[in-house]
Amino acid sequence: APHAWFAAYAPRENPEIAIAVLVENSGDGSAVAAPITRAVLEYYFFGDE
Repeated sequence: APHAWFAAYAPRENPEIAIAVLVENSGDGSAVAAPITRAVLEYYFFGDE
């Protein structure tokens, strides 16, 4: 299976964090790596609410 990649930075204006997620042998990046990226960014900005 292909590897899933997703990269992002936030916020869009004046970024303060950049992240790249790689999940080996897992398929499409938008289905696998993007949700992981979202979880990390939500934790970074909002903590453990």
